[in-house]
Amino acid sequence: MNPMQTGFIAGGLWLLAGAVQAVDYCCVCRGQTTGKTLSASDELSAGVECSVVCKRPTRPKPGQCPAPSAPPPPAPAAAPTTPAAANSVLLYASEDCTGDAKSVSASSAKLSDQGITGIRSFSVASGLPAAAFEDPGYGGARSEPVGAGICVSPGWEVAGIRLLGQ
Repeated sequence: MNPMQTGFIAGGLWLLAGAVQAVDYCCVCRGQTTGKTLSASDELSAGVECSVVCKRPTRPKPGQCPAPSAPPPPAPAAAPTTPAAANSVLLYASEDCTGDAKSVSASSAKLSDQGITGIRSFSVASGLPAAAFEDPGYGGARSEPVGAGICVSPGWEVAGIRLLGQ
């Protein structure tokens, strides 16, 4: 065997050994925080494989990707919320929410059953929005629901109050 043949055989074995021996590369696609570990015989092969995985030219880094961190522990159960403000609707005989107020804390289809009559305006002091009704049993004309702090004078005597959500 001449020296040239020996050189070709040695070079072929060297290339063959390189092809058989795989090295790890870390491929992290743009916009991602974790990568994928690739095994390739050389950096060029790893770059081609990484670019195919990421669907765009991407250069891998030598070595294995770090193991993904453990997922964060589940959030603790929500602490009990503080109770919502108590519902309070102030009812007035005046048309402008002035004077002595009568208060209700729940929906009432017939205010006269509670001894409340002659109501011409109302205001939600706290809690759920409320709507007023002209006739008992939530009948007749009605006002739009309003929240706290708004005085409503519907133009008729209020016979029922409904708190939304009740």
